[in-house]
Amino acid sequence: MTKYYFILLAFIGLASMQSQELLRPVELVHSAVKETDPVKVKLFKKAEKQTSELKGVLTDFMEVAYDMDGKKQIKENQPEFIEVDVPISPSETISLQLVKVDIYDGSRQVQVFPENKMVDVEVGVHYRGIVKGKPETIAALSVFEDELIGLASGIYGSNVVIGKLEGRTNHVIYIDQQIAKHQKFECAVPDDNVAYSDEDLKISTDTESRATSNCVRFYIETNYDIYRNKGSESAVSNFATAVLNQVMTLYANDNISTKLMPLGIWTQPSPYTASGTLDLMRQFQNYRTNWNGDLAQLLGFSGGGGIANGFNGICNPNRWESMSYSGINAYYNIVPTYSWTVQVIAHEYGHIMGSRHTHACVWNGNGTAIDSCSGFTEGNCYLPGVPSGGGTIMSYCHQTSAGMNLSLGFGVQPGNVLRNRVNNGSCLSSCGGVEPDPDPDPVPSCIDTSVVFKTDNYPGETSFNLKNDRGEIVAYGYNIQWSNYRYTVSQCLPPGCYTLTFYDTYGDGFCCSYGNGYMQFYEGNTIRYNRWANFGRSISTRICIDNTSKSVQDIEYKDEIPPFTTEFAAISPFSESLVIKFEETKEVVNVKNMKVYDLKGNEVYSQDNVSSKDLISINSSTWMPGVYIVNMNNDGQQKSIKVIKK
Repeated sequence: MTKYYFILLAFIGLASMQSQELLRPVELVHSAVKETDPVKVKLFKKAEKQTSELKGVLTDFMEVAYDMDGKKQIKENQPEFIEVDVPISPSETISLQLVKVDIYDGSRQVQVFPENKMVDVEVGVHYRGIVKGKPETIAALSVFEDELIGLASGIYGSNVVIGKLEGRTNHVIYIDQQIAKHQKFECAVPDDNVAYSDEDLKISTDTESRATSNCVRFYIETNYDIYRNKGSESAVSNFATAVLNQVMTLYANDNISTKLMPLGIWTQPSPYTASGTLDLMRQFQNYRTNWNGDLAQLLGFSGGGGIANGFNGICNPNRWESMSYSGINAYYNIVPTYSWTVQVIAHEYGHIMGSRHTHACVWNGNGTAIDSCSGFTEGNCYLPGVPSGGGTIMSYCHQTSAGMNLSLGFGVQPGNVLRNRVNNGSCLSSCGGVEPDPDPDPVPSCIDTSVVFKTDNYPGETSFNLKNDRGEIVAYGYNIQWSNYRYTVSQCLPPGCYTLTFYDTYGDGFCCSYGNGYMQFYEGNTIRYNRWANFGRSISTRICIDNTSKSVQDIEYKDEIPPFTTEFAAISPFSESLVIKFEETKEVVNVKNMKVYDLKGNEVYSQDNVSSKDLISINSSTWMPGVYIVNMNNDGQQKSIKVIKK
């Protein structure tokens, strides 16, 4: 019997808050709102003088002055819950709701090298939260005597950066996609071609409740070039702790607890003198043989990228495996590039915590990639395309039009890998945090749901996926082998709206000519969606499970496919080229579109305006062996044939 292979990915839901500290920024704000109103603080005011050089770097931005009264209010009173208005354009202001957090594990002093002594520095006030009224966003802000450093992500699918202009007192607020193309980043971590197992890619019920109990402690060391740029221990500390607050906010949003160990600062030339990322990491590993924390990273301005020593840094007895290097930028021209720095640091820490790139052929339970923002894949698998809602932390989407949306975090699959590694880290312990109310009005926990379907006589044509409103796939199935069989795929999902899409590669659904297939969706034991599987190539259904709105709506399907009157055939099996030929007709038929799909419904080839007089030859040398579907579509008239690559 052919081995049945079916994979489920369950998006991590919010477990019961009674037994956990609050981590996610939206949870912090939700808890604070129930206790008190936020203290409204004015931190920005109109700049008396504008910086002319900015117009040559940014097209849309706000140049503002730091309001010293607001700074004094925070530095002296240190309010636990604040609301700050942030102008992001002349006509638009967003409000950040922020909760004060403690990012440190132990001392606030820094360790100065080469003297190897602890010194006092300015300690900022660090906050994290969301954009008011937008629970899908994240925000972080660090308040210092002379500057503000902040981030708001999820606004228009991008990231808003807040920071002081280089060599000036004014601050700038801008959306980072304007200069993303100038940020050159290549991660030098080599691909090892090791695909993740089903257990790696999902969070089981018994470990999910531990998602925030184990803590990862970050050790950061800054190279001498950062001190030379910033000018003092306090300035380096402000820069590093602010960007680490933002990095830790990203991890918190993915339910991963982190703390910052005392910072190491080189105030004189260091032993890290190489120019390449690999050599810099090796120098760091050779010199820094003892350090406090679980994962270590050297920061510097050299190298133009980052590197980590593999994917097994959590609790590895070989401390080399837990070390990395990030080559970051302080500014582009005079513009602070904090979101870029945050992405690089989070990316390299993500590697040594266990995640590979999203363009590596290791995901989805079948050794394929999540996206191909890099323009290539690491391994021999298809290019799945660029995500429409922005890239996640382990991707290269910063170099595409999709951009990097930091509010999306690591994404479902990489996030599950990291949570599993942290949950199973035997050397890790808790790090404390904001404790929840004894009897809170919680952010709703996840809801038990099930996708149920029955196949027809041709199960290999059937697949499905379930996506959240971010466009992330939270459950799916493919390579289905058993005919006329009832499958159940269960997952615990956060309240919200989801899109369930079933596919049939042959284009005739899976009911009712060759069996009586159906599709169902359950919320608990209540059936929310139930229909026969008589559609065309696909059917998409939007389902909301927020315990109040019970809307279910078919949003796109065709029950019948008009006949395609012109016959065509292909040479099958084929290898290097797929050759397609139309039958001879008195009149030339112009076909609007031809597509080729694999059995998972992935489009591997598309061509518009095909003429029936043509002999079509498609280069298929990069396709994997297996069954493919050739579909001709002429204004709704469709016909499909199966072909086999050997």
